[in-house]
Amino acid sequence: MPTLHAKSSCCEAKAQRFGGRRRRCSNCGRTWSIRPKRRGPKPRRVAKDLPRQVLLDKQTTRQLSRTHHCSLSTIHRRLRSALDQLIRQPDFPALPEGELVLVVDGLWFSFKRQCWVLYNMALKPLGANTAYFLDPVLLPGREHVERWKQALDTIRPSIRERVRALVSDGFRGSKGLALENVWLHQRCHFHVLAQLQGRPGRQKRSIRAKPVRDAIYQDVKEALVMTDKQQLEYLQEHLRQQTNRPDCPKRIRGVAREFLRNVDFFRTYLRHPELKLPATTGAIESMHNLVRDTVRRIRSPKSLLQWATAFIRLHPTITCNGRNLQQK
Repeated sequence: MPTLHAKSSCCEAKAQRFGGRRRRCSNCGRTWSIRPKRRGPKPRRVAKDLPRQVLLDKQTTRQLSRTHHCSLSTIHRRLRSALDQLIRQPDFPALPEGELVLVVDGLWFSFKRQCWVLYNMALKPLGANTAYFLDPVLLPGREHVERWKQALDTIRPSIRERVRALVSDGFRGSKGLALENVWLHQRCHFHVLAQLQGRPGRQKRSIRAKPVRDAIYQDVKEALVMTDKQQLEYLQEHLRQQTNRPDCPKRIRGVAREFLRNVDFFRTYLRHPELKLPATTGAIESMHNLVRDTVRRIRSPKSLLQWATAFIRLHPTITCNGRNLQQK
């Protein structure tokens, strides 16, 4: 079998050895390296502990500059490199086998008078009391069902097929989104009760139409947990009568009537007790509080997504109990 010799790329002539790693063209004399190395100094090892020290241990960069005996700008550069490396790594929580419950909620921000929403999603296995967070999705504009579809498209198809139910605060289009994906829909109890409570101020006696407000609040609160069908119908009828009163505030009337139209979605956890559905988006809200504290000094959407994603990857789980384990 004839021996094949390397040819030069310039003249297609025979290549001659010219040292350990170099070759030379026998025709024009051009030389080249067969294993070229990157020019310049070798990159230093990335300080992987910096994101954890800053995001979880709450150490300031000034404190770290003293600990590492370097300048503040050096710490900032190393932190950026460590965050970039953390984000570049493919990450997905190690979920247990079985069906899942998807809990979603949006966190609003504003940059240069433009609204941005951080779409956060967590997956809760049916037999566990822990929610596993996915990477957040940051999109411009107000919270919208079409943008929620973009966020949900980032979930792996093999994981999305295991989702059985959706828990949300009832954003516009959430009902259709659950129907489109053939998911059960559980509305958040906390949001509807918070809307009915409103802001009473320092003196509760100064609240306008306080008796009807309190009556509607109590009816809704009892209807959320009522198991007797006949008693539930009585509460709904009494709630309709309260909303028809002329002294009922317009905002409270709107919240109460919206509750009556969607009462079944607030009581999904009662119709499917085997799923142990959470009746609130409290797990997401808890994570939102932690993220707000972490990104309070961020001034750009790009940095917000980077820091929020890094924080969630370092803090990927949070307790999420089913409704039967929550206080009524």
